[in-house]
Amino acid sequence: MQWIEAAFRSSPEDIDALCERLTALGAEGLVIEDEADFRRFLEQNRQYWDYVDDELLERMKGAARVKFYVTDDAHGREKLSRITGGLLTV
Repeated sequence: MQWIEAAFRSSPEDIDALCERLTALGAEGLVIEDEADFRRFLEQNRQYWDYVDDELLERMKGAARVKFYVTDDAHGREKLSRITGGLLTV
């Protein structure tokens, strides 16, 4: 099965509100990428890390985004359109 990834940027302060809005519009299985959470994870698990890839660190720099996936078919594209349309009406 093929999937479409939808990613929405946010400020760190507004990420919870974005998640609530996406959920209300029908998005499921949200993936939250947040630089502060990522750095906290690295610090709390330092004993498991010998090296953290610079490319990964750069990708997470300033990150505050929410992702979800829909199927790459007519139903998934319709759902994505409905969700993105709902975000634009705010």
